[in-house]
Amino acid sequence: MLRKLLQQQFGNSIQINEAVSGNIAIQTMGFLTPDLVITDWKMENGNGEDVVKYCLKEKIKVFIYTGTYYEEMKPYEDILVWKPDLNGLIQKISDFLEKKN
Repeated sequence: MLRKLLQQQFGNSIQINEAVSGNIAIQTMGFLTPDLVITDWKMENGNGEDVVKYCLKEKIKVFIYTGTYYEEMKPYEDILVWKPDLNGLIQKISDFLEKKN
């Protein structure tokens, strides 16, 4: 659903890649070098915190898109977007793309 919404909103101005786990996301980022990453927090085989730490280390813009708050997210509250706030996520992506261009 998120993929479809992002494609409708941004069309060909973005390329979307997906990973089935945190570790695969990190491996993929090693050769794709994305401008922006949207990650869930709870994932199999490498969690959202692993992805966030990698992105911050590599200076890749990242948002955590989640419906549940976990205490270990506290250091990352400034990049959290709540799942019910889809418009908020779209706005953050729009703001990022405007600054990038």
